[in-house]
Amino acid sequence: MLNNRLLACTVLAITALLAGQAIAQVSALIFEREDIRISSPAREEGTEQADGKKPAPNAAHEPLTFNVEIRSEEALRLEYIHTLNSLTETSGVMITFNAPSIVSLPAFRVPTPVDAVFVLSDGTIEQILPNVVLADLTREITSRKPFQAFLFLKAGTVAAQHIKPQDVITASVFSAAPPLMQ
Repeated sequence: MLNNRLLACTVLAITALLAGQAIAQVSALIFEREDIRISSPAREEGTEQADGKKPAPNAAHEPLTFNVEIRSEEALRLEYIHTLNSLTETSGVMITFNAPSIVSLPAFRVPTPVDAVFVLSDGTIEQILPNVVLADLTREITSRKPFQAFLFLKAGTVAAQHIKPQDVITASVFSAAPPLMQ
């Protein structure tokens, strides 16, 4: 009888310990969230064309704020990030790297289109792949130079908000570029 109680207590203790480890593993899946800001730098007026007309300047936009889920580069090992299926006009997912790298856009098994943004270490947007279905990628897409993060926004957001390469993202993961005179 005493052995049965001891065995039952041991089983309960082991079960509680394993449950505690499972809870600890689940809590590791909670990601940092941050409000980031995307700003347009002052864009130069277009130069005169041969016919004397000036092209319209590139449309700048007011600073935009997005609440993003910040993930480490470990997320690239996943096949699926469910948050990419539920992005809104004001939310996003950012995958950051420990150091600037040339990395291929991940072919996650996500059927929902997204706008994929490649961001340099100073927060400058280097390139944009709008309205891409990551699950449908058939070739590698990489940046032209080492970058610090991927930012995924709801498909169509880049076009609707006039986000362009050379816009600047302000977030804790980026070190601001020194001001340049041109």
